[in-house]
Amino acid sequence: MSEKNAKLMGPILLEKAQQFANELDIPDFEANLGWLHRWKKNQNNRFKRLHGESVFANEEAVNNFKELVSPKLLEKYALEDVFNADETGLLYKALPDRTYVSGNQTVSG
Repeated sequence: MSEKNAKLMGPILLEKAQQFANELDIPDFEANLGWLHRWKKNQNNRFKRLHGESVFANEEAVNNFKELVSPKLLEKYALEDVFNADETGLLYKALPDRTYVSGNQTVSG
């Protein structure tokens, strides 16, 4: 999942562990917070904050927008009516900004 840049959270790991235990027919296994804590320690996993947006940047789309779309949009507005609303505090159902990683692995947002 790390290679796919998926964000891994505790509940997801617990659910997957229980699923594996069921598939492997391990009847006494219970995926709980104690198990998760021991597993993270044994596997040298850490919970890290994601930084930046580089993973999702599509250079070709950005350049296309800047060269072709943006100038046409800006023609309709006065410069004082143009502002950046990229970062907003009103995020409904926002994705987490942290994930579990192995060892010293680096992650980006």
